[in-house]
Amino acid sequence: MIKNNTDAKFLDELVDKVFKKTIGLKHDITILDWDLDRVYLKVDNYESDIRMWNVWDGQKKNTLRIQWTLFQMIDDGDGSGHGEELGYGVSIVNTDKEEIND
Repeated sequence: MIKNNTDAKFLDELVDKVFKKTIGLKHDITILDWDLDRVYLKVDNYESDIRMWNVWDGQKKNTLRIQWTLFQMIDDGDGSGHGEELGYGVSIVNTDKEEIND
């Protein structure tokens, strides 16, 4: 199940596609926030993020092509941490361009 705490509805489709290509949708996934190059997530009480390396206009109107990597954040126990790569790919999502520019 995906719960989106943002106004950016295109993230629902992106997260769905990312998880189908990587670890599956059998998780409680909450989209916490996003910025130009990351989507911040809570997945089964773990912090994760999707890093968006390249974002292009898609070939069809109101689409984006996004190159991404999914990471689970790992606590190193000393106050620092790192991201463990869970998968990567490229996905095309439908969007209302205005929600990205807000």
